[in-house]
Amino acid sequence: MSVFRPALVATLVVLAGCGQEPVVCSAIGWSNGLTVRLADDWPPGDGRTLSVDCGLFESCPEAVDSATAVPLVGGEAVLMLGFATPDDLTLRVSDATGVLTEHEADLGWTRVGGSEECGGPHEAEVVVPAP
Repeated sequence: MSVFRPALVATLVVLAGCGQEPVVCSAIGWSNGLTVRLADDWPPGDGRTLSVDCGLFESCPEAVDSATAVPLVGGEAVLMLGFATPDDLTLRVSDATGVLTEHEADLGWTRVGGSEECGGPHEAEVVVPAP
């Protein structure tokens, strides 16, 4: 009887997996969005831009080039980060006179689509305090 035990256990393990539906993920990609807003107490100003620094030890997603400044329209910018969900970033707000402020942002991502098994788009929001 002891010879049959390993075979019985192996058969039960194989059969236990048969009842589960395989996970089929769509081939459609997505992009994670980071919304950056200036806090309400910022003084009025035009021509402000946002740039991102991912730090020395973490490379920025391809979609976010730290040398590229994104315009802040109405005090807001949305950055699409591809599949990246960095834990933190340094955000710089500038105008024609130079850097107005740097803000170390800890990002809390929330999935807004897809599934746990297949992934899906995430969103995060950061409010940059006035200098």
